[in-house]
Amino acid sequence: MKIIVISKDGDALDLAIRLRNEGHSVKIAIQDKDFRKIGDGFGVVKVADRKKELSWIGKVGLIIFDQTGWGKEQDELRKAGYSVVGGSEGADRLEFDRCHAQKIFKKCGMKTVVSRHFPSAEEALEFVRKNKRRWVVKQNGHADKCFSYDGRRSDGSDVSALLENYAKFNKDACNSIDLQERVVGVELAATRYFNGKDWIGPVMMNIEHKKLFPGGLGPKTSEMGTLMWFDDGENKLFNETLQKITPYLRKIKFRGCFDINCIVNEEGAIPLEATPRFGYPTIHGESALVLSPWGEFLKAVADGKPYDLKWRKGVCVVVLLATPPF
Repeated sequence: MKIIVISKDGDALDLAIRLRNEGHSVKIAIQDKDFRKIGDGFGVVKVADRKKELSWIGKVGLIIFDQTGWGKEQDELRKAGYSVVGGSEGADRLEFDRCHAQKIFKKCGMKTVVSRHFPSAEEALEFVRKNKRRWVVKQNGHADKCFSYDGRRSDGSDVSALLENYAKFNKDACNSIDLQERVVGVELAATRYFNGKDWIGPVMMNIEHKKLFPGGLGPKTSEMGTLMWFDDGENKLFNETLQKITPYLRKIKFRGCFDINCIVNEEGAIPLEATPRFGYPTIHGESALVLSPWGEFLKAVADGKPYDLKWRKGVCVVVLLATPPF
């Protein structure tokens, strides 16, 4: 099968190599110019203009997008008859607009917490000063995770101090801020593949470690490591989150990997955010746990077909190795 992997910054290189090793004819197109050297020497064919490859891929091949942001293009390709794994325009908004995602969660019957969006640090600061409680500061889109912060003080004074700093020194980077009421519990995510009609394969449970150093120390990163495992059947977390959003995913014609990260406590699961795409490094952990051929599986996801995914039981730990200055 002919497969083209469309990548933002080379994250899906490992997936492309696995697909090539399965015997497929694979090409990869990396969008960000600063990352186009990634994968040199690994034997994967690189292309500069992905749109010129549509005649090569044809309607029987497979197009894989590894990030959000291409939703409109994905929808158009599907309408034209191409097999596409990735997101959709509606899915992009779920990740890029956290408050919109919270509204969808609530409409689908999930438990939610107070969330507010602000176009500047100054406006967020004014809100926190009037609403003195523990807040979590998050950035929309793919902003650097080091600007995220979990409030510790009940009067919100630590969040106020942080936002004052952002208003003075980081206006450009902190121009789309979300404040979310802090909830105490265990952070746990449920992930599963959706083929536009229904879920395929097991539920993947995963716990992220985002702090730069062990022991929960240092600034937040995109992710330093993940603990993950597959769960057979529709477990409780799946039923409280992913199962409830099923009708909405059908509506937005989503086909790909979908994740809802939650805080779980005695009251149940409270969704924090949606990740409607491959997770990194969870995709690498999945590669260690999945026994079925990835090409067959992803083609079924793209074409809206059922698939009996074979997988192994056990726990997988994925570790990110970084070099200074990160």
